[in-house]
Amino acid sequence: MRAYFEGVIARSIVVLALLAPAACSTAPQSEGGKVIIQNQSARSVATAKKNDPSLARVLEEAAGYAVFPNVGKGAVAIGGA
Repeated sequence: MRAYFEGVIARSIVVLALLAPAACSTAPQSEGGKVIIQNQSARSVATAKKNDPSLARVLEEAAGYAVFPNVGKGAVAIGGA
């Protein structure tokens, strides 16, 4: 069983290493694009806090967190794999 999980982890690392450059290439190049991403992220966090009020405390106490306001393309790519 341990060998199975080690294989899964190894394959996951390879997949993530291959997908990482593609993820970086989608970063907005213009200031306007960056502002749009920031606004989408803020709306996503606000919606999540509205749906689960206890999330506000978790985020305040967290050392850090990541927000993916729009993961539609990534979800399709991963789901289709």
